[in-house]
Amino acid sequence: MAALGVGYAASAQSGIVGEDRFPQFRSQGVLPGTGASLLPDGRISPFGAVTHSTPVAYGLAPLRFAVMFDALSRNLSFASPDSSGGDQIAGNGTAGVMGAIPIGRFGNLTGSWMILSDQFDNVGSAQFTPRTNGSVKFAVGVQDYWGNGGSSGENLPGDNDSSTSWYAVASTEFRPGVHGSLGIGTKRFGPMFGSVSAALNDRTAAYIEHDSFNLNYGLRFSTPLFTRVASGWGRDAEKGYAFINIGVVANKYAYWGVSVAF
Repeated sequence: MAALGVGYAASAQSGIVGEDRFPQFRSQGVLPGTGASLLPDGRISPFGAVTHSTPVAYGLAPLRFAVMFDALSRNLSFASPDSSGGDQIAGNGTAGVMGAIPIGRFGNLTGSWMILSDQFDNVGSAQFTPRTNGSVKFAVGVQDYWGNGGSSGENLPGDNDSSTSWYAVASTEFRPGVHGSLGIGTKRFGPMFGSVSAALNDRTAAYIEHDSFNLNYGLRFSTPLFTRVASGWGRDAEKGYAFINIGVVANKYAYWGVSVAF
């Protein structure tokens, strides 16, 4: 397969490449809210919160899982990942899996694994969402806890610096299907990030996100796949969904992605 994430020249996406701009993490983040839409209780739903590269506080509910892939173009035309190199590169992207387990009465832990390139460069991330009452949910997390995902872009100064990024985020549902999140963090998430999303109907949602560097925006389309039976640990019978994501990063680069969540 062609390069998914880090294997691209600086000229390909100069608007997001540079020292401490974390281009490897500006496509789909494989974090809660990215790829699959989440309700405040962590269930997967087309009426849930939508983001592209930054997290929401909700976190996946226990024993929910998501598999996702996206491709980020070098311009406003949609493209597939391409490792042809130099100025001829068409795009890059990420792929990953995400799942959650309960932490007793304290809350839920969402973990993810993201592949950044066809060389299987990869990073792990985790988010803890405590069990709380009220309309505002809170979470703390870390993206790339190994710190080897890169900070600047391949072969650019500073890219070997640690990319471990900590964050804290709060999210709320203003009314059914309309969600907002605001967070602070280090490195890739510093000093602040945020997002707002709204379900337009039972199959389509729109979002706008500030990823600490630029504004991103897009649409997420969903379709139910199946109904999974209850399996304990608070797992009620519910639908699995397929999602298609399209949008623009930094007002310059189109992206598309697909994911399955259940």
